[in-house]
Amino acid sequence: MVLSEDSVLARRPAQLSVREAAAMSSGAMTALPFLAEVAKLQRGQRILIIGASGSVGSFAVQMAHQLGAHVTGVCSQANVSWVRELGADRVIDYTQEDFLKTGDTYDIVFDSVGKSRFAAAKQIVRPGGQYLTTVLSLKILWQGFWSARRGKVRARFAATGLRTPEQKQADLNQILEQIQQGHLKAVVDRVYGFSAIREAHAYVDRGHKKGNVVVQWEANAAGS
Repeated sequence: MVLSEDSVLARRPAQLSVREAAAMSSGAMTALPFLAEVAKLQRGQRILIIGASGSVGSFAVQMAHQLGAHVTGVCSQANVSWVRELGADRVIDYTQEDFLKTGDTYDIVFDSVGKSRFAAAKQIVRPGGQYLTTVLSLKILWQGFWSARRGKVRARFAATGLRTPEQKQADLNQILEQIQQGHLKAVVDRVYGFSAIREAHAYVDRGHKKGNVVVQWEANAAGS
């Protein structure tokens, strides 16, 4: 394999499988800059993570817990117990309860799957707090521009994939250190062979996966 000289690269720790490494490279590398650099999440702050059982969300729950925040996760009923095991202090089953109507407020609302709207979610964010989303749109860009100047709650999107190689390398090193210390784990729900990639996408599109789905070249790798 030939890489450019500014590529982001690190040795895989012995306790991390190749499949787990593949899963980590996307979700964790998105969650960390959102929490540490964009939100600047602090110990004792309250954060709501929408899509807490997904790729980005499952890493965000673990990272926010390690940072000492009070973590509330939003997911489906099937994943409630599992998200709590990841470090969430409270988990809301969105099929049974509307997180906008619980009466709770947060310093940070982090929508890791783009299922909410800033106009609605800002009502549960405390003054001076932030609403973060991983999904880019013209609307969220405008809301981010406007809220930075006039709003009590700021809307923010971050293009984490466009960060400099130096920033990405620092993030990767930090993530691997947390994995080696046992503070962070990559979760692989299912592994599919490349010939079953349509089935892999269909499973992800159901919206109920735990963590990550990995596709590998072996044709006989389909299954859980």
